[in-house]
Amino acid sequence: MPSNCRAIKCGLICFWAIWFTVVFASNVCDALVQIGMLPANWPFASGNYAAIVKVTARYAVPSAVSGALFVGVILWEGIGTFLFWRAVFVGRRAGSGRDAMYPAFGCGLALMTAFVITDEVCIVYDLEASHLRLFIAMLV
Repeated sequence: MPSNCRAIKCGLICFWAIWFTVVFASNVCDALVQIGMLPANWPFASGNYAAIVKVTARYAVPSAVSGALFVGVILWEGIGTFLFWRAVFVGRRAGSGRDAMYPAFGCGLALMTAFVITDEVCIVYDLEASHLRLFIAMLV
């Protein structure tokens, strides 16, 4: 039975590593579209920069601030991606891998917490619902 639990735990950590990788990559591509390094019709771009601009428009946030927020999110997701992949590989080598697993989930939960609070401040309840579901899924 312990090997089944270990396989499930490894599968969940792998899922989050892959999910963070895809989100991080699509946001990097979106940033590259925004700065003109990729064409505007690039298919693998998240559109999250436009979402940040739209959400922060309520408070007339300058575009430089929106850009800085987007870069901050990308960096945070990059750290999360690294930590989840680290948890995958450390967990496979070193038994439980808890020392690597907790920082990964902590980073992911902190990111979702920041999103939920920002959604509430900017009154974007449709986004808040999806961020809350992701937060809850990470808690599982």
